[in-house]
Amino acid sequence: MATLRVDLIRAGFRSESAAPVFYGLRVISTAVLVMLSFLMLAKMPSNVMMKVMLLVFGAMAGWILPKFFLEKKVKKRQNILRLSLPDMLDMLVVSVEAGLGLDQAIQHVAGNLPSRTAIERRDFPGQPGNAGRQAAGRRFAEFCRADRRAGDSQADGHPDSE
Repeated sequence: MATLRVDLIRAGFRSESAAPVFYGLRVISTAVLVMLSFLMLAKMPSNVMMKVMLLVFGAMAGWILPKFFLEKKVKKRQNILRLSLPDMLDMLVVSVEAGLGLDQAIQHVAGNLPSRTAIERRDFPGQPGNAGRQAAGRRFAEFCRADRRAGDSQADGHPDSE
């Protein structure tokens, strides 16, 4: 179930109901293909083994096809993101050089992206769910302050710090 959830997220389906919907589609597609197999049984030779294999094949195909299409959608979305990454990075650099903070620059870039990249705004800083990043930033700032108080700066050995 965990790998399915990851694949659904990678395909762009972030809803909590995505996994149950996916399994529902699997069951429906299996039922439809088994029914189609039943309809084809009348046209098959009288070999019982071939009829059983047709039904088994219909059930297996119905179960496997939704996963196949999901994997195809994941690859397509990853390719789109990979191809748009240079543009996103360029826009991010320009935004930061223009004076925006990193968080604001990321939000600015996300707002100006073409719709095909489909990056959701809730994934960015300042939004609920990004408390881990904010806590890490606070810990780093505390580390730097403690480092300065001890007079033991990490930059002391760097050639540019002299």
